[in-house]
Amino acid sequence: MRHPRWREGRLSTGFIAEEYPDGFAPMAPMEAEAGILARIALSAHLVDAARRSNHLDRLRPATQHRNDWVVKIGDAYHALSAEEAVESDWKPGEAVWRGTVAGRGVTAQLRPFPNGMRIDWQGLSVRTRVFTPRLAALDALMPVKLPPDTSRMLLCPMPGLVVSIAVSEGQEVKAGETLAVVEAMKMENVLRAERDLTVGPIRAKPGESLAVDAVIMEFA
Repeated sequence: MRHPRWREGRLSTGFIAEEYPDGFAPMAPMEAEAGILARIALSAHLVDAARRSNHLDRLRPATQHRNDWVVKIGDAYHALSAEEAVESDWKPGEAVWRGTVAGRGVTAQLRPFPNGMRIDWQGLSVRTRVFTPRLAALDALMPVKLPPDTSRMLLCPMPGLVVSIAVSEGQEVKAGETLAVVEAMKMENVLRAERDLTVGPIRAKPGESLAVDAVIMEFA
């Protein structure tokens, strides 16, 4: 909605294809925007930490909160103080954060994930984590675990039964040709080649029940 063409109303069904020929990707926050998002994340973290510290069933007594924090947004680390100018009546569990950041009214959507918070605000969607300075320094040293390369594999898209394998090892197939058929929920799903390729080892056989993402075959 920030795009000039969108604001001018020059829209068509080809808007995304014409303006984002390489595919649409979420915008990265500018420095000022990242500062606002980091302060929202820290504010929510401190409110939740205060709730947990003062819980009646807590085994240890509540401790005084520290003042220096680091908020990670993407790969960037933002050092902040707990005394930053943020005001909000947000409570843990609420999906919408409303408040002021440095005197500016802000409304954002919060979605927790393990050890962090996803924040959506004005077209931006970021994953944030709050650390002490020491933990932030250690986090920066953690190796990045890359997802496995599955581009040379045919994976089962859903739990199902292999009805048939339409190719054999070493066979050359063209894009669009059938590789296998998987039955799920009484529906047969035809799995086709996305590009020209040569079939490698076949890991599944007809009549076999597979879990989601199970390898049906590999490509040479």
